[in-house]
Amino acid sequence: HLDAEFACVLYDGAAGRLVAARDPIGIRPLFYGYAASGAVAFARGLGQALGFARISVLSCEEHDKVIGYVSQLTHAIAVSLMNANADEHLVDYTGDSFRDLTRIANINETLWSELFFANKSALIEEIGQFERSLNDVKRALETGDEAALKALMRQSAARRRLFEKNK
Repeated sequence: HLDAEFACVLYDGAAGRLVAARDPIGIRPLFYGYAASGAVAFARGLGQALGFARISVLSCEEHDKVIGYVSQLTHAIAVSLMNANADEHLVDYTGDSFRDLTRIANINETLWSELFFANKSALIEEIGQFERSLNDVKRALETGDEAALKALMRQSAARRRLFEKNK
């Protein structure tokens, strides 16, 4: 049970415990509190101190699903894309789009394999969802369904534009 203010709070996933360092001189860069679920919440103060414009509060399940999609799946896709073709001469033909898409494939395998396994269920679910979406593109190509392919591209472009609005 934590009931003081700490300069640093770390979670030791292997041991399943929080490690808190007390601030001996009264400076409080991190604040903690308790979420409605009873979980210790301490990152909001850090986000505010860093000037983040928006701070989201998610349940553990929501966090795992979002991170599984926007972070871990993107890394899995980049790794898979780089491993899908062993032609060493491709480097002579790639442009910015390929480099942008695969930048994160230059990965710390120790860190990212640990993160993948820690969120295995959510990541496997997101990989399945991605496979289904990629199969939609494949099916449109196999059947010559140009309208379906264009519809997927329009939907993708519209969803990507949402990111530009939230800057």
